[in-house]
Amino acid sequence: MKYQIKIGGIALVAVALSSGLMAGPASAATSSAAPLIVPTSTTYADAVQILVAQDGVQTPSSIEATVRLASESVHVEEYVGERGEVVAALAVSKPTHARAVWWESPGCSSAGACLTMNGRQYGYGGTGHLNGSWSGVTRIAAGNASTGLWNGGAVNLVVKNSAKTYSRGISGDRIVRTP
Repeated sequence: MKYQIKIGGIALVAVALSSGLMAGPASAATSSAAPLIVPTSTTYADAVQILVAQDGVQTPSSIEATVRLASESVHVEEYVGERGEVVAALAVSKPTHARAVWWESPGCSSAGACLTMNGRQYGYGGTGHLNGSWSGVTRIAAGNASTGLWNGGAVNLVVKNSAKTYSRGISGDRIVRTP
C-alpha cells in the first residue's frame, strides 16, 4: 500500500512495505506506522523543510519504520530535536550509481562522511579518527562507516548509511569513523 502526503509541492510517500522500497508519487490516505519516503530527486533543502514540517506530526512508529529502512540502497535522514531525540525521519532510495550522500555537494565522496557547517559540506573519508575543531555542524551523513563527532567525552553518533540533521548547530573536537 502507498500513501501520499504533500508538503510544499513535494509528494511524500508513506509505504507499507511487503518487499523493497518504492519512491515517487502515489495516492491514498496516510498511515501512522508507515515509513516516510521521498523521491530520489528531493534536494537537501527540501528534505530539511519536510523534516521540520514533520516535527511533532510524524508518529514514533513511523519514525522507527523509516529508520529501519537504512541500508546500502536506502538513505535515511533523521531530524534531531534540541534534547537529542529524533523527532522526524525520511528515507530515499539511492540509485546504485549514487553517492552515499545523494545530494550534490562539493567536498564529499561517495564513501566518506559529510559534515554540513554554515551551509557548506565537508567530506571525510577512511576509518579511524581525526582531531580538529568543528562548530556549527547542522548535519552529519555517515557514508559507508559509522561516524561520530566527539565533543570531549560526548558523541553525536550516526550509523553507516544514515544521516542526522540537527535543529541547533553542534560542535566537536574529534571525528571517529568505524566500519
